[in-house]
Amino acid sequence: MSDSWSRSPRQSSTSGSVIGNLYMHSNSIPNANRSRRPSWSDAKKVWDIGDEEENYSDSHTQILKKLDTYYRRVKRQILAFQSLTTGLFPNHLEPDKKIAHVVENVFCAIAVWSLRQCYCKIDNDQGRAHELGQAAVKCMRGILNCWMRQAKKVEIFKSEQSTKDALHSRFNVFDGSEVEGADEVGQLQICAISLFLITLVQMITSNLQIIFSMDEVNFVQQLVFAIERAYRTPDYGIWARGSKYNTNTCELHASSIGMAKAALEALNGFNLYGDKGANWSVAYVDVDAHNRNRTTFDTLLPRESASKNTDAALLLTVSWPIFAIHDTTLVQNTIRKCIRKLRGTHGFKRFLRDGQYTDLESKDQRFYETTEMKKFDKNECEWPMFFAVMIIDGIFKNNQAQIDEYLAVLNPLLRRTTEVPDRRGSFTAIYSETSSPKSRSSSKGQQDLYSSQDTRMIISFVSYIILLENPYYFSPLANMKNLPSFRTLTSSLTKGEMMVHYYYVDHSKQQSSAQSESSDRGNNQQLPFACSSEILHGNFFLFGQAIWIICQLLVDKVLTISDLDPIRRYLAPSDRPKPNSRYSSIQDSLRYQYTPNIPKPITISPYDAVDGKKQQRVVTPANVVFSDLVIQVVAISESVRLQQVLATYGIQTQTPKQVEPILVWPPAELVKAYANLGVNNKLGFSGRPDRPIGVLGTCKVYRICSRTVLCYPLTFETNDFYMSTDMALLLDNIRTDFEFITKCWRLKGRPIYLVMLRERHLRGPQRSDLLELLTQIRQGKISSNIYVRLERLQTAISSACVEHLDFLNDSMCTSLEWQTVAVHEHKITSEVGRYKSLTDVSKMPIVVEDIDYNNHEFKNRHDDELREFINNADTSLGSLRKHALASYELYKRGGLDWMIRENYRVKNHLEHILKEAATLQHWAVIRFVSSLLHKIVDSLAPSVTNLLVRGKAVTLGVFGHEEAVIDRPIRPNEIFKILYSENVFGYSIFHAVLLQEILIDVALFMSTFPQLFNGILKLRLGWILQAMKLSLEHLKGDVEDAVTLNTLSPNEVKQLLYFVLTTDLQQASIQGADIEQNSSFQKRQLDGALCRVPTDFFEHVWSILERTPGGIKLCGVFLPQQPTLSDMTDYELNFSLKIEEMLSRISDPAYRCLVVEMFELINVLLKRNAELRFTQTLDADYLIREAVNLYQQQTNSTDPFKDFYNLPMQLVGGSTGYMVRVIINYLFNANMQKVDSLDLNMGTNADICKIS
Repeated sequence: MSDSWSRSPRQSSTSGSVIGNLYMHSNSIPNANRSRRPSWSDAKKVWDIGDEEENYSDSHTQILKKLDTYYRRVKRQILAFQSLTTGLFPNHLEPDKKIAHVVENVFCAIAVWSLRQCYCKIDNDQGRAHELGQAAVKCMRGILNCWMRQAKKVEIFKSEQSTKDALHSRFNVFDGSEVEGADEVGQLQICAISLFLITLVQMITSNLQIIFSMDEVNFVQQLVFAIERAYRTPDYGIWARGSKYNTNTCELHASSIGMAKAALEALNGFNLYGDKGANWSVAYVDVDAHNRNRTTFDTLLPRESASKNTDAALLLTVSWPIFAIHDTTLVQNTIRKCIRKLRGTHGFKRFLRDGQYTDLESKDQRFYETTEMKKFDKNECEWPMFFAVMIIDGIFKNNQAQIDEYLAVLNPLLRRTTEVPDRRGSFTAIYSETSSPKSRSSSKGQQDLYSSQDTRMIISFVSYIILLENPYYFSPLANMKNLPSFRTLTSSLTKGEMMVHYYYVDHSKQQSSAQSESSDRGNNQQLPFACSSEILHGNFFLFGQAIWIICQLLVDKVLTISDLDPIRRYLAPSDRPKPNSRYSSIQDSLRYQYTPNIPKPITISPYDAVDGKKQQRVVTPANVVFSDLVIQVVAISESVRLQQVLATYGIQTQTPKQVEPILVWPPAELVKAYANLGVNNKLGFSGRPDRPIGVLGTCKVYRICSRTVLCYPLTFETNDFYMSTDMALLLDNIRTDFEFITKCWRLKGRPIYLVMLRERHLRGPQRSDLLELLTQIRQGKISSNIYVRLERLQTAISSACVEHLDFLNDSMCTSLEWQTVAVHEHKITSEVGRYKSLTDVSKMPIVVEDIDYNNHEFKNRHDDELREFINNADTSLGSLRKHALASYELYKRGGLDWMIRENYRVKNHLEHILKEAATLQHWAVIRFVSSLLHKIVDSLAPSVTNLLVRGKAVTLGVFGHEEAVIDRPIRPNEIFKILYSENVFGYSIFHAVLLQEILIDVALFMSTFPQLFNGILKLRLGWILQAMKLSLEHLKGDVEDAVTLNTLSPNEVKQLLYFVLTTDLQQASIQGADIEQNSSFQKRQLDGALCRVPTDFFEHVWSILERTPGGIKLCGVFLPQQPTLSDMTDYELNFSLKIEEMLSRISDPAYRCLVVEMFELINVLLKRNAELRFTQTLDADYLIREAVNLYQQQTNSTDPFKDFYNLPMQLVGGSTGYMVRVIINYLFNANMQKVDSLDLNMGTNADICKIS
């Protein structure tokens, strides 16, 4: 480009006079450097402004032209606001403009980095790629430095997940300090940490250096520990509002969990130093934690949380920039739901009833009152930036129709500002085009900026500024013929398209508030929306502007989707480039059924092509993944004797000695090894928290200090909960592990499953079942979709997934430490049993003797007598119960540490009893002693989360007593405190362990047979145990031979639970017993104990409440019509939980079932008679008592409640007929007098509504 200028022939006389006047005034310009010649950059500035008269035939020149325009836009609209000290960007909506939000800063960094990616393709970029890249690095390091100041919080949070110890998401933009009053703002944002980590990986992959030292590497590893448990960490979400009600309450957010899951995938095996990194700068991820986040995220979708039916944050999660899931059906359902529920004429609502920034929200109020939510209905702000997100989504999907649709609706919503550049790179906005949506809709085209008379009046000022920036034009040496044309000068007016923060409903322009309340949500265009006014004051919405710039870069095809996503998260994991690394990487995030269809060539999106040229490549579609995984099984015998016995059955095994130098570890030793990961004394960091290694983690081969190590699963851990001693359950768990691995294995290489066989496994009635399973493994097929291969360990390693733990050095692990582990384990297991030969299998009797610890022969004995009995009596099958009761008496008097004899405490004797009882399969003693020792299962917390994310609440307690409600994920120590509190352990010693068994089994059934829990919203585990007891009572058999829950094996308890949950009771049986037909009373007892309700029951209660101005009353609890209907919605989970909470106050299961039947009848009557409504409070207890009273009057029953419970559900001669008559009388006789409540407390219903 020549430095000379040509005068445009179209220059008018007016423009000439303007330039002349400017030249005359040049002498008055202070400090004007008239001798400075225009540089290449000066010419570039004018040349790259859109001169429509030039015909650029060179595509490369056009790309340079576009890039230069975007470069100046980024400089003026983004980088102009970057802090010189911290590199952070301020949030202009904050009152003092000094607060930086982490999420907004990350998106600003992405926008700057995206333009840098474009310049990286240009050889002569004038240093702009480096400048932009370092600006992005400065922002990312600014966030990192702010967080590193809070290292103490990270150390606590990774173990506790407490809101008070969460990393802050807001900082002072100038010095990076914590914001005052931070406790009043939602700081816990898992999504912010996850988004930062994903962006960190993207930028490092593009050859930017962000991490400088091992201190920072260790800090990033600690961030990984912090987000690994996102699946059970309630947070405030991306909008920092918490629940929809904005009451400073955290909840599980699908967007946060999805972002955490994606971050774990991106960081697994990633070198934080980039291509120049060493082995010790690699990040490690717990594959089992990733799997829990994945399953939780998939389960929550398309819902965002318990209070939010959907959220616009899900668009950012399932699409760019996260791409957290590639299940086409789930992605489409989630996006469609967001569009259906949240899309408006001016953008997307963030979530329904979002009151932030509306003119109805009090500016001084941080949190809402419980009655305020209704006023925000249909008055939410609409955010245009999500239209840009949908455009980017369409580009990644190559959906041109979607791109055109959202470009058309977004273009009128943008604010056009005219900006004048100066020498310092800043700008001055001298014109702002704003028009209301109504005026825009009435105009047929965009208003021409240069047709405005006001615009012409400021042209002279604009020209003055331009010439001021180019003093060469005032030089006497300058040729007037070479002066730029007027049009060229005015082209320096940059018409910037600014993303509006939000549009809000302007109630001051409404004719009446009644019109606003009665307007239909589908007619949002009738509401007078107004634009937020931040831009008028020079305050840009940097979050939205960054997204809009990225969107334009993609639309103009100067940025490809591969440049925007270097790690290819937009591709299905099976299609991503496979890293050539020594570390494991998550290759696949979703497995589908096998399909033989051969994939066809797929055309790459034009937005992923180079220079606009489409390319062809063969890609396997996301729904064509071959799930023929083969699990390599290695059988390890604890002794040579066991190996020889199994060999007689054709089953080849190896001993720990035979697999050397490969070491076999228990899972606890691997936890100790990972405890050295991320340790940093300078920052006060310990290593990985003491979390058990899951089954996926134990299927990998580990290289530790030049040694090869394998780990057997927790299923075979002898020191675990007593459930592992049940051989039948152990075999069932092995099959469950195989199914789980087949479904969830995501790593490169085949999994190796170690079957740790012990001699005690061949003793007992399940010996034949074990041999049958081992035979199936030898044959290579467990079921139709589970394939296994029995291998020698040395052979299986060649195709296994190998993990190199390079963070461990020789000083951390000596050879003596690791060698003694496997030998020690072998010694422990070899000592079990007292049999001379494994062929001498004892025919142990089935023990059905229960333990009554409240009334026994040792209750009044002296301490010395108890000690004498313990020391002298043997621990045979007949005396185990007595030993347990004698130890229990000592436990009550002195605790576990009370001495029995020298160096032998109560705790030691209980552990000895537990070991003997496990060998003899005396389950009552096993459960009793385990509870006294306060045993707990490691996987309780994931089981609770598994139930919660499926919309179920969980209660722990004893039937008939107060229960602890769990409606949010809690830590294992919190569960431990509940189980061994006075409300559980204090009432029933057996319940403390039985509840753990039921919790594990219910969570398993929820994953495998979710249909069993249809109609059950709250899982009251104490009541489920009661239902199981009732089922045992209904079984045929002699009363003397009847078993109890305490005497059943864990596998039998699991079968009984399945029997109870099965709707068709004839399909299940226990121990071959016959099932008699349940009576109506028994059916109501079971349904009530399971808390099962009909389909759409809670929606029916909502309909009843809409026609009951006086509200609903049940068991002394009153549910008012308002503000319930105004604060909640009929499809909201919290409303269902509120109704379930009222039902939970009923202590009699049969009565609860009767109440549910009554509400269903009321719904039918109201639905068929639209004109009817309750004119008084609907008292459910009163209606039930009236129906029972009516039944007693007609039948003269002596036990009316029990007889009424046993009536069939039919109109003639059944309970339905009596309740319908009472309901109709109640509807038409509002003044009907209530009889004395004393006359209604009959039979078994005297205390029917006490708190349970």
